[in-house]
Amino acid sequence: MGPYDRGATCTGRRGFELSSGLLRLYHSFGMDTSRKANLEYLEDSPEAVIAYAAGNALVILFVPSMKRKYVFGIDRTGVGSFAVHPTRKSFTVGEKGRDPKLCVYEYPSLDLIKILRNGAVRSFACMSYSSGGGKLATVSGSPDFMLSIWDWNKEQMLLQSKVRRFDALRVQISACELRRLVKKYIVSSFLR
Repeated sequence: MGPYDRGATCTGRRGFELSSGLLRLYHSFGMDTSRKANLEYLEDSPEAVIAYAAGNALVILFVPSMKRKYVFGIDRTGVGSFAVHPTRKSFTVGEKGRDPKLCVYEYPSLDLIKILRNGAVRSFACMSYSSGGGKLATVSGSPDFMLSIWDWNKEQMLLQSKVRRFDALRVQISACELRRLVKKYIVSSFLR
């Protein structure tokens, strides 16, 4: 499956919003330092490249030159969280807003390569990849607070479970726990 056409996936402009082509982002004046896990390396060498969420964008910063690129979600409603794949060849942006999506981008081309849907009602609080990079764990924020495990390559949710009623600060996948969760989920789904 090839890259998605961003124009075809956009849900459209709401009546109170400016057209996305009217203005161009020149500079984001800072990163949200109150947000947990808001700084990730994309490249160590030859040029250090970092990513962080600021406002409605994920900022890709080329440190020595201070050049920036901005990545917006499909609906441009904001960034709830993001995670960089262990290979550093892709990253996922979890949107904020109504029915937010998980958008997987290839790096360094920034092509949108996967869209994961129906994982949250309003936002994604945190996410991380498994150590091998084949699975993605996400936790949604208020009002649903759901832990989801994804096979992101297939754009498929493997399982989902309710978590406590507060925004999670971090989620991490343990290889042995993942196997046990998937087996338990398959058995309980079969017995229902």
